[in-house]
Amino acid sequence: MGLITKMQTFFFGSASVRWCRAGCQKLQEQDFRGAVRAFSESLAIAPAFEAYHNRASAHYRLQNYEQAILDYEQAIALSPDTVESYLGLGIVYTKKEEYEAAAQSYTQALRLQPRHPVLFTNRGYVYLQQGHYTEAQRDFDQALRFDPLNAMAYCNRGTARYHLGHPVQALSDWQMALDLGFEEAEDLIQKYS
Repeated sequence: MGLITKMQTFFFGSASVRWCRAGCQKLQEQDFRGAVRAFSESLAIAPAFEAYHNRASAHYRLQNYEQAILDYEQAIALSPDTVESYLGLGIVYTKKEEYEAAAQSYTQALRLQPRHPVLFTNRGYVYLQQGHYTEAQRDFDQALRFDPLNAMAYCNRGTARYHLGHPVQALSDWQMALDLGFEEAEDLIQKYS
C-alpha cells in the first residue's frame, strides 16, 4: 500500500469513526435526528456494523420502522453473529405487529446465544400475541430459568397459563410479577380473581 493510500485510509477511517462517535453522543442525548445524520455521514465514508446498528436504533426511536429494519439487516450482513442486531430487528417487527418475522429474528438470536432471558421473554410475547400459548409458556419458563427475577416473564407467563386453562397458576405468576414491581400485573389480578 502506497503512502497516499495509507493516508487516505487513515483520514477517511478516522473521519468515519468521528462521525460514528458523534452519532453515539447524539443517541445518548436522545437527539435521534442528529444521530441519524451523524451515522449517515459515517456510513457515507465507510460502511460499518456499529453505524448501521446504531442508526437503526435511532430510526426505531423516531418510529421510522422500515428504515430501522433495513439498517438492522445491513448490520447483520456485516456482522451475522451479533445478537443485538437480531434483537433490535425482532423489537421493530414486534412493534409493527409482524409477529412471524419477529419470532424468526429472536430465534436466530437464540441460536447465537441460547441462554439470553430477554430473547426468550420477547419471543414468548410474540407467541402470546399469536395465540401460541404453549410455546409462549415454554419461552417464559426458559426466561425465568435464566433470570428468576424477570417480572415481565412472570406476568406474560401468567397470561399464557390463564389461556391454557390454569387460572390458579396464572394468578400466582401475576402476583409474583407485582411483587417484583411490574404494576401492570395488578390489573390482571383484579380482572381475573
